[in-house]
Amino acid sequence: MDLLTTALSGDPGACERAWRRSGRAPSAREVGWLHCAAAVGDIASVAELVLGAGHRVPATGVLGVYRRVVRDYAAADWSQAMSAVRELELSYAGDTLAHQAARLIAADICAARGESGQAAQWLDDAVPVPGLAVMRAWVRIGLLSRTGGDRRAAPLARRVSRRQRAAGQRAGLHLLLMRAVRTAAFADDHDGAAGLLEEIELLRDETGTEAAESLFLARALVHRDVHEARLAADLTRERGDLPSLMDSCLVIARFAEDPRPWLREAHGLATRCGASSLLERVRAVTRERGVPAPRARGRREALAATERRIIELIGEGLTNRQIALRLQVSEKTVENHLTRLFARTGCRSRVELAAASLGGRLTQAVT
Repeated sequence: MDLLTTALSGDPGACERAWRRSGRAPSAREVGWLHCAAAVGDIASVAELVLGAGHRVPATGVLGVYRRVVRDYAAADWSQAMSAVRELELSYAGDTLAHQAARLIAADICAARGESGQAAQWLDDAVPVPGLAVMRAWVRIGLLSRTGGDRRAAPLARRVSRRQRAAGQRAGLHLLLMRAVRTAAFADDHDGAAGLLEEIELLRDETGTEAAESLFLARALVHRDVHEARLAADLTRERGDLPSLMDSCLVIARFAEDPRPWLREAHGLATRCGASSLLERVRAVTRERGVPAPRARGRREALAATERRIIELIGEGLTNRQIALRLQVSEKTVENHLTRLFARTGCRSRVELAAASLGGRLTQAVT
């Protein structure tokens, strides 16, 4: 199997071995990125990592569009991520691995936004496939954490981890276990979190450096160690995974001596994502710790997030009344946002606004 074929297979173990045989020895950080990309089915990024900087996968086509889904999700630009999901659904017929993975990411976004019905629908639409078993469990744990099933997260993650390890398939397990240990710790499930720490330690022994981030985080949450928490958060920031950072900051704020910096970061990221269920958790931890509520950096930033969400919902075919119900605002507020958007963008209708957004022509207008 040549290097290109191996890269496009998405098998992180085979890719890593082929990468080393090619004479370009990957760093520990690159190996970690390789396993993260493989875990979410981002074959385009896997191929570019293995083949080197001179090989670029086009931004168009199924792989290119799906890579935008992954990158916009990680960058907390969830409106653009959802636009890319819809582009896959509408412009590229079929049920490829990328389609299934994009639906799983859409389910996770909707769950964090408090849209449990839409999250369940996206999850149902994603056909279970062996290559996305870990990612699917990761999404299910996210749904559990948003809907009060927190204590079911640890057993589910351990079952999946043991099954995958027994099969020699470890890609993405550290991401799954990190999400599970955050969920267990937030629910005060100390036994569950301790069991997950043991699972992560086993994974670290088997895989090495890509599990370091999950190990630091699990130790921090089980032992309430802020130093370990900072190490984990720094690695998550370096990886550019802002949704994971948001969740980590929120749970660390529950035991940090000074919770305010952690709450401010969680609040800012949740506002940026439009993650209403997480904003409610930020408010709950704020009350629990007895500190002043974090504030958004400015009304302009919050307004832009609302406008992006309105445009996104227009693209889904919702009426102003339906959008108002979804966002829990008045219909008049939605109309006011649209009036300002029409004035700033030059669009003359809702259809034109949605089309301009899908074409990527509104980035500056709503920021």
